[in-house]
Amino acid sequence: MKKTLILFIFSISILQAYIGCYSQGCTVFIDNNNSTRFTFTSTGVQYRWIGSGMMSDVEEIQEAPKLKIIIITLESNCDASSKEYGRGKWSWSNGGFTIEFKNEVFAFGRQELEIQTDKELGCQMKYNDY
Repeated sequence: MKKTLILFIFSISILQAYIGCYSQGCTVFIDNNNSTRFTFTSTGVQYRWIGSGMMSDVEEIQEAPKLKIIIITLESNCDASSKEYGRGKWSWSNGGFTIEFKNEVFAFGRQELEIQTDKELGCQMKYNDY
């Protein structure tokens, strides 16, 4: 009798969640990255910051209406794009990262992206970016 070895391989994709704040409020963005491109999709659930400094955290606002779902793509060359906001740029600093469009800025405080970039220092924020 011939014995057959059957090997099952499972691929587990771990998605990261980021809290991003913009003019409409704060919400969770889920990434679908492939190391050179991030596609963020917002959940629309509203959050608020509580506390300050190292002790700050976020909590869901229970009765708040859901925000509009937003999809933002970040490229390895520091470009950002969104159907709702057009083309923009993203950059990081020690305090987190931002995504800037002409009429909107998304701030992700104290969070890091794991993305390979085309530039020597990545998409590091410069002092004159503000």
